[in-house]
Amino acid sequence: MTIKKIILAIENANKPITALLSKGTKSKLIAIGIGKGILLKEHKAPGPTKLIVLRGKIEYRTEDSSRIFSELDEFQIPLEEVHSVLGKENSVFLLSVNN
Repeated sequence: MTIKKIILAIENANKPITALLSKGTKSKLIAIGIGKGILLKEHKAPGPTKLIVLRGKIEYRTEDSSRIFSELDEFQIPLEEVHSVLGKENSVFLLSVNN
């Protein structure tokens, strides 16, 4: 699935849409589309991960805090941090994961 297809699919999705865009021996690039009001459930990043918002607005939530990220914002997700992501608008973001 491409980023354009994810953008189109968000309108009718009732859960996050994920696509593995590339995978190497030490890294992978994942695209996630999330609609307004849709929650990506609590989880931990599988390794050092950078979040990059391409479109929309998301809320990154931890047990203690929350942060809003908008288009072109970047954030290094702390290792072992349990977090969830809520779509504040229809949004697409990338995760660059190092193994």
